[in-house]
Amino acid sequence: MKCNSISRKAILSFIFILSNGIVLFSQGLNTNYHKLSNYQPEEKSFDKLCCGYDSIYKSITYREKKENKVMKEALTGNKKHLSYLAENKLLMEHDSITDYLQGIVNRVQQKNSILAGKKLKVFTYRTIEPNAANHGNGIILFNLSLLAKFEKEENVAFILCHEIGHDIRGHVIDGIRKNYEIENSADLKKQYDKLKTQEFNKFRSYEKYIATYLSRLSSRKREMEVQADSVGLFLYHNAGYEKQYAFETMERLDSVDFETNKTKIDYVKFFDSPNFPFKKSWLEPEEQEETIDGGNMKDVKYPDSLKTHPDCKIRLEKLKEINLKEGKTHAYNSNYSNINQLCQFEMLEVYLDEFEYSQGFYNSLQLATTYPNNQYLKCSVANFLFEIYSSKVDHYFSIVTDKPDAKFDAGYLECLNFINNTNSETQKKLLENYFKKNFDTNISDAYTGYVLTLLKSIGKNKTEQALLVEEYKTYFGDNSYLLKLKTKFIPKK
Repeated sequence: MKCNSISRKAILSFIFILSNGIVLFSQGLNTNYHKLSNYQPEEKSFDKLCCGYDSIYKSITYREKKENKVMKEALTGNKKHLSYLAENKLLMEHDSITDYLQGIVNRVQQKNSILAGKKLKVFTYRTIEPNAANHGNGIILFNLSLLAKFEKEENVAFILCHEIGHDIRGHVIDGIRKNYEIENSADLKKQYDKLKTQEFNKFRSYEKYIATYLSRLSSRKREMEVQADSVGLFLYHNAGYEKQYAFETMERLDSVDFETNKTKIDYVKFFDSPNFPFKKSWLEPEEQEETIDGGNMKDVKYPDSLKTHPDCKIRLEKLKEINLKEGKTHAYNSNYSNINQLCQFEMLEVYLDEFEYSQGFYNSLQLATTYPNNQYLKCSVANFLFEIYSSKVDHYFSIVTDKPDAKFDAGYLECLNFINNTNSETQKKLLENYFKKNFDTNISDAYTGYVLTLLKSIGKNKTEQALLVEEYKTYFGDNSYLLKLKTKFIPKK
């Protein structure tokens, strides 16, 4: 579920959903890909949906005026947050992916009488964070990144059921109230007032105060997650899904932050050329200094508290304790693999928009390994390589790429070695040769034209770059890539 910020002021189209099933029509990914468009929520219906928070606020009985104010601010914040996401084209509705998710929710609702008459609405959220969230008011956001990581409908269905579980139990409102109670508890206030007047060991007392606050907050959050797991499993089971896939989902969520594709990338095949041979030494890790702990942190584990989905191991054990009778599993032929592939393709633009260039580069190479003749993927590889090159030239490389680290799997680590071991001049030559090797001189595709414009812009001044933008417009018209070029090369006055 969505957590409210800790505060004590300064301190704290290709898919058609049918009534009896789902029929999928996928793009011909062997040759090209056309990204989804016009998927933003319809303004009037979205505003009406957000107004549901006002009804929730009015229906609550408040114990004091301050609690009333806190609840109003929190629910207004929820509305503003969703509106911000919609206005910035980060929420998807009426597209192939979101229609698919809504179809699963509709089926779960039909098979569970407890959900009769309840309004449940799913939006796909375009972000790199692998998560899903219930926002109260029947609204569920399912992040595109998480969808791209799961290959089975059963996994996605359990996550949706879990989020519906949060909604049934009213955890958004409960979370706000619990937050308020913790912040205003008598013993914590007393501890804080004592801290303000303390002369010695103030920092240690401050640490203890924060630890107490977070401990109480996380304890309640863990309790709510376990409740949502339990309710979600019943909804899931009633919808005809097999419970072992729910357990599998929980296991996967424990490591989903660092999961990546496992296909071996042939960098020589991608980037070798007669006039600029590929050096395999570019893929080798730099020597690391020995440390007291014994080298390159191979045994370091990612702290559970910092995971997107903490406590998964504990929650899984509790989930397995629930005794469910074996029911009738539903027969469905969803072909979810098409949706998963669609998500992986759509994620490439999200990586670009969120300036996550090393992850985007790696995933574009992964997909291009599977679809070597796909024009869109060829453009994506070149696009990310250009952005990585530019980040080195303009000295912001460390902001937009990950640093090689033992926490990453071998495939992604090799990619990080590659982009860290090659300097900007090398990357420029690799990009130029890659483009010559993969694209015809007669270009009619708007994305290819965009990548060519990026390539032409290297070494040009602002005036020359602005002329390139106009040249692109002449050949390819007004489109999303033109807007990107204007943003990149024509500064606002």
